[in-house]
Amino acid sequence: MFEPLEPTVGDLVNEGEEVMLSIDTGPTSAGDPIQDTDTGWRELLDADALKDAIYRDRLLATIGMAVRRMAALRSRVGAAQAALG
Repeated sequence: MFEPLEPTVGDLVNEGEEVMLSIDTGPTSAGDPIQDTDTGWRELLDADALKDAIYRDRLLATIGMAVRRMAALRSRVGAAQAALG
């Protein structure tokens, strides 16, 4: 469902009718897209904070995995000790 930006379009299209939308993306640059956008993201993203968050998440996942492995190992050791007696 879309809401037309121009109110008169509502008079031309009825509810339930199929429509085709064309989206104009504007002119394209003839240059290198990497060079054209190399610093366009700079104000949108804090790369250092992103990197810190990624490393923190990986560390937490690693610690959680180690804790689960230690619990499983303790359980096996406990079962072995009980079997020995």
